[in-house]
Amino acid sequence: MAQKRRFPGRTTLCPSCNHEVAYSWLSGMAGPHLHFYVSDNNDVLVRATWFAGVDALLQQGAPESSVLAAIDSLLKGLPDAASKYAVWNNVKCQRCKNEFPYRFNGNLKLRLEDSAVILIDGCQLDTDEGVFVVEVGPAS
Repeated sequence: MAQKRRFPGRTTLCPSCNHEVAYSWLSGMAGPHLHFYVSDNNDVLVRATWFAGVDALLQQGAPESSVLAAIDSLLKGLPDAASKYAVWNNVKCQRCKNEFPYRFNGNLKLRLEDSAVILIDGCQLDTDEGVFVVEVGPAS
């Protein structure tokens, strides 16, 4: 069973249904990383170990199709990851399941360089160091 990890957070209202959503974020983690959200909930996969290879492709000016193929190959290396996680998935309201607007939608380079990982209360955070259930509490 995954350990719980508590994060200080805030609340926001879902832009679709006005439901209050508790969230926190990871930003400026111990270095650059890639993160992907699950298509049907708010679980998030964070991999620092994958960043260098994908970043090298971006820096070389590789076509987006090559970058996406490399990411797909990395995801296929984890059980069930390729069918669950995707580059353009974003966090969603737990009640209505609508995705929140994403600021870098359509810009792959900015999306992959985005260091802000939004954590919704109750999601699973799958990192290079292990899997954790996220608890969001009031900011200190």
